[in-house]
Amino acid sequence: MDIYNESKTLELEKDCGDKLEIDKETETKLFEKGKLTTCKIITENGNGTGFFSIIPFKNKKIKMLITNNHVLNKESIQIGNIIKCAYKKKIKIIEITEKRFCNTNAYLDYTCIQIFNDDKIEDFYEIEIENNKNPKDNYLNEDICIMQYPKGGPLTLKAGRLKKIDEEEIQHSVTTFKGSSGSPIILLLRDYKIIGIHRGFNNSLNIGTSMKYIIEDINKKIMEDKYEWELR
Repeated sequence: MDIYNESKTLELEKDCGDKLEIDKETETKLFEKGKLTTCKIITENGNGTGFFSIIPFKNKKIKMLITNNHVLNKESIQIGNIIKCAYKKKIKIIEITEKRFCNTNAYLDYTCIQIFNDDKIEDFYEIEIENNKNPKDNYLNEDICIMQYPKGGPLTLKAGRLKKIDEEEIQHSVTTFKGSSGSPIILLLRDYKIIGIHRGFNNSLNIGTSMKYIIEDINKKIMEDKYEWELR
């Protein structure tokens, strides 16, 4: 099966109608970055999107693969399982071992898997953490884009705006499809840094989870486990 050209008929998740035009230079830079930092998650129940990001932990950083909990759940990240990703037009296998930190949260709808140097991932998204205490004041109505693998097809870029931020939830107007779940929400005017993860549709807008709360949850889990992680 050619995973980059699936022709399955899937329902539109949400076309919000707020379609922003991106200039060619920015579009080119986004795709160059996206090809190295965004992947297609392949599961028995269908495909989703994931992305590679650097998560701050104290004065260090952790490299992570991040997607939605409804793409990869608790059962998916049990020790001994393998995660299949379409990355740079190849299938990459990530084996879940005792050495690899993993965490999932159904409420925030995210799953993270630690990435090591041996996984040979070239690049990672940086997270926008400026004035992170009040993201509502900083990000509302900003132009954003989402790098996604809609319908199990090729990497696609769609743009829109942040419409509402309510605690951990982000509401946005970027058009998404089935398969877009787990995509990074990228701030266009802030050096292409990410603010959240797309997860679905609610009422009149698409929704995502703020990276601020995901980072807090990951750090809390690491501290509770009191595990001496080798942060590579």
